[in-house]
Amino acid sequence: MAKGTVTARASVQGSVMAERSSGFARTVRSASENPAVLAVGLVTAALAVFSIEIGDLPIAIRILFLIAIAVVLIQTGWHALKLGRRHKLPAGETLFDPFSARENWQPWPRKISSDIAQRLIDHPHKHLLLVAPTGSGKSVVLNHLLAEELKGYHVLAPLDEYDEYVFSLLRLVASASPDSSFSDELFELNQKLEADEGTHSAELLKDIGQRINSALAGTKAVFLFDQVERYLFLSERESKLDQAQFERKTKLVHRILKTLRDIDSVRTVFAVRSDHFFGSLSNLFNTKANGENIDEVIEFYFLWGINSHDDPGIFDKVSGQVYDKFGSREIADRIFGISRFASQMHADSFALRLGGYLYEVLGNRAEYHLRLNNAHDINGFVDVLLDAAYESWVATTCQIDNRALYDTVIFALAAENVSAGSACSARRVASVAHFPIDDVQGVLQYLSSIHIIQVSIKGNIQHFRLVHDRLSDRILKSEKLDIHSRGVNAMRSLTDNAFETRRLTRPQSFPRAIESTRAGFFSLSYLAVFAFVIFGLLRVIFSEEMASYFKAFYALLPDSVFFTVPDYYINPIFYLPHFIVHILWVSYIDRVNRAYIQHSTRGFPRAFARFFSLIGTSLGVFVAFLPQLFVIPIVAVGFVYGLSLMAASRQAQFSGEIKGITYGWGLRSAINVVVVLLIGLVSAPLFVDISILTQKVVTMPFSDETIYFAMIFLEAFTLYWFWQHIRGDQNNTRVWAANLALFDKGRLSNDIGDMT
Repeated sequence: MAKGTVTARASVQGSVMAERSSGFARTVRSASENPAVLAVGLVTAALAVFSIEIGDLPIAIRILFLIAIAVVLIQTGWHALKLGRRHKLPAGETLFDPFSARENWQPWPRKISSDIAQRLIDHPHKHLLLVAPTGSGKSVVLNHLLAEELKGYHVLAPLDEYDEYVFSLLRLVASASPDSSFSDELFELNQKLEADEGTHSAELLKDIGQRINSALAGTKAVFLFDQVERYLFLSERESKLDQAQFERKTKLVHRILKTLRDIDSVRTVFAVRSDHFFGSLSNLFNTKANGENIDEVIEFYFLWGINSHDDPGIFDKVSGQVYDKFGSREIADRIFGISRFASQMHADSFALRLGGYLYEVLGNRAEYHLRLNNAHDINGFVDVLLDAAYESWVATTCQIDNRALYDTVIFALAAENVSAGSACSARRVASVAHFPIDDVQGVLQYLSSIHIIQVSIKGNIQHFRLVHDRLSDRILKSEKLDIHSRGVNAMRSLTDNAFETRRLTRPQSFPRAIESTRAGFFSLSYLAVFAFVIFGLLRVIFSEEMASYFKAFYALLPDSVFFTVPDYYINPIFYLPHFIVHILWVSYIDRVNRAYIQHSTRGFPRAFARFFSLIGTSLGVFVAFLPQLFVIPIVAVGFVYGLSLMAASRQAQFSGEIKGITYGWGLRSAINVVVVLLIGLVSAPLFVDISILTQKVVTMPFSDETIYFAMIFLEAFTLYWFWQHIRGDQNNTRVWAANLALFDKGRLSNDIGDMT
């Protein structure tokens, strides 16, 4: 086995102990994201510290209650332990280069680059179009091998791939001239063309062509245009926004390329994916409109990657090196099979390199080795890479499991890279993903550190791009990502329609059970929940003292069974299940309010929503000694929450699918709490006088306190189950981001409809 492999594995294994030591930090983060874990932890602390009396409850119920608490805490600890066992991916100079540079291994035969260079020399007035399938290695041939062959020429490639195509093209042409004033003149003419209403466009285009011709005459230069399909994406994107601007830019591109082709000393090479081949011809070179013969304008060169036809000895040469590297014929055969290298014909060089990298850094881990062996195609390799990168991100940053954030970020980046044809800023990715920018930047920075993402700088701002379009292709088509289907469709629509970043809804932060930000902690909605938690703990610790004050207050109210304090309920053990459920439900509505309602609604519904938590917690304090009215806080806040959503859905900014989703969401919430209220009112007298049930229906073999506890526990468990059941559909970052994206899709699409 190669020395590099041993070093990489030692680096991975050596980091395990450090990762496990951060288990406590992950446990805290996990609790901060899960109100249920937080509430149970508070209850456990109260039971342990203050040794609460449980009265005459049977020992079996005591044991079951403590077991339930222990199970939750053990589950949380086990979760943290699993996170501590995550492995990191080693950072390298380049992700897809498993073969050491010292081996001087190069799968592309020198014959290909020499042949291309000779064709450039032999056909001075033709564009050379390098056509190849994705993953065949055309970028390496173009940017590395070809540059070595053309030593007598000034080889130029676009400097700012994240710029829009015309700007990058102008900068590239200007960089070929030794005249410093040429660049200023060129961009000044372009500004006049952009401002022109069409009256002088022909003259300006002619002036640009003449200026380029005079500036580059006699200059031996080769312009390399890699991934021309990006221009096609930009053309399609811009044509939807401003047809007149799109036409001006298209004519300018045609003029510049024709001028470069006519200059004797200048050569141009374009590389394009074979699946965009015909689109490139019609959109880029404009031969049909000019009445030109395509064969007189373009010299075609088809590259099919590694193949035994171009180099009969390539298969044996690479096979021997791979066998030596891994010491396993099974691994080598697997890599060769997926890359089609085993056919000894046309091979996928991307798959070959990616497979080698994955077996090198992950092959010693049984679960990943099995997955690699079960991969059927390149998509299987990419899935393994993305999963390993996620696990590595969790281990390195001490993150809790947040696959939705990770998957949404890489999907938004892939969608923007493909749709815009360029790299994009973290702010753009966060706006498309609808996640807080701090969370998004953390994912992007880590993925760039292991070279899954390329980083470029524009105006002191980092721009990001996935290192290979095969990653983008797989991410956009994968059904394994933890992204809500609504979010997938909405993000594709936002990127395809090129909506401006400033018009998109980007949350500053998503709410947590334990807020770490000043703005989040001091929001009225969160403070109400926090204050109620403090009150509940005081109710548990000083139950007798507080009961006397509440009894005096209830005495001022009408004499009714609803305002009668049962003696058993003064004991904190009977109040604890109700306290936990109140925290869960009020916190639930607080989180939905801050994550979704405050970002989508306007006017009264938005202002009123800030008081949801205050309403619920105030009523929670009011019924702190009235088990018969336990459901009132949940019903009250749930009902106004449902009505607010229904009202908000009627606002003008709600359009399309999200309008019906929000209205249905609110309607179901209102109906559900009304049903809970009716059940609660019917059963309320039983919490004061159980004899209504035991004397008239059946004689129970348990004491009254045991029956009361069972009723309270069953009631609380039912509402907890309901909370847990809908939490996955309504109350997590995955759903919040998807709903905000869908909201923007409907709102901005409606704006376009109004303009047309």
